[in-house]
Amino acid sequence: ECWLRIETAGGQHYGGTNVCDGEWHHLAVSFPPGSDMVKEHLLYVDGVLETTTGGNDIGVDTDTGTQQVVIGARLANHVNAEGLIDEVAIFSVELSNDDIVAIMEQGLTGALGVDPRGKIATTWANLRDTR
Repeated sequence: ECWLRIETAGGQHYGGTNVCDGEWHHLAVSFPPGSDMVKEHLLYVDGVLETTTGGNDIGVDTDTGTQQVVIGARLANHVNAEGLIDEVAIFSVELSNDDIVAIMEQGLTGALGVDPRGKIATTWANLRDTR
């Protein structure tokens, strides 16, 4: 068994859902603004907030200039995840549960893509071309 896990310099936060069951899972982590402890990360498996969690709480340094982000590897003992990782994204804002479910159901492009139809610039260009 294995779980979605966030780890930092002696602290960790992990969920209670086994994600090593041979099935595809959508995993997401959200770190609310103003949070500074590893266990304040919100862990989502298949769009559902993990309510059974464990780990050792410790402060998190989120300075992107000095901190490294590693996906698919456990920092201690360098144990790597087995399987495939698809559509990785890091956002500069906290995602809501609805945002996470939309990305899970539609993929990154479907949930975040911009459709120019009906927008002011497109409408203006269409009006201009008809004159």
